[in-house]
Amino acid sequence: MANTKRISRKDLLNEPDEFITMTGKVVRWCRENEKQLYTAGVIGCLVIVILAGWSFFANRAENKASSLFSSTQAKYATLLNQSDAKEAALATAQEFKNLAQEYPRTDAGRLANAMAGQTAFDSGDYDGAIEWWEKALKALSTDPLEKSRVLLGLGYAYEQKADYDNAEKTFTQVLDMKMGLGKEDASLALARIYETTGDAQKSIQAYEKFVADFPDSAYAQLAKEKLAASAD
Repeated sequence: MANTKRISRKDLLNEPDEFITMTGKVVRWCRENEKQLYTAGVIGCLVIVILAGWSFFANRAENKASSLFSSTQAKYATLLNQSDAKEAALATAQEFKNLAQEYPRTDAGRLANAMAGQTAFDSGDYDGAIEWWEKALKALSTDPLEKSRVLLGLGYAYEQKADYDNAEKTFTQVLDMKMGLGKEDASLALARIYETTGDAQKSIQAYEKFVADFPDSAYAQLAKEKLAASAD
């Protein structure tokens, strides 16, 4: 068996403590690099101040934009009840546009793009509706519910312009979304487009799919009548 040298307590006490040695090295390094550490500390403080300031102003902008959006939306809803959609749109369109342009990085500003598209559509400006809804698609790309609403409106705008190719593509996007709203409306719109463009086979298939997918829809009977008429 190999002899193992025994270290005495005295020897251990005479050995330099690793923690103390390392601490000494750190202290010496800090003294030698005092200027650099001071500069780094100042930069760190500035970064914290800048981030805090940015957060403060971002929150203030979000709050103000949200307040403006709520008041304009309430005005729009009130006018809808008192008059028709066109008058309500004309009275609030510019306010939604201003909000979208002045607060583009806020949630309310992004939603204002969609409402600018809606008011343009309601006033009969379909090119303007397409322009604003295209902006809204980019701004709301991560929100499936709002994105589906915008796509549905965009499809209607293309349909009003008789741009049936783009209308078909847009309504199909709504149907292809895993999450979202407006699938019933998009499905019916596709059947209507095929009927309008004279594609009888696709129209029949689309109406049959609509009845199968949405049997309880208020438009299910209309779709059945369309199918019955095509069978005559």
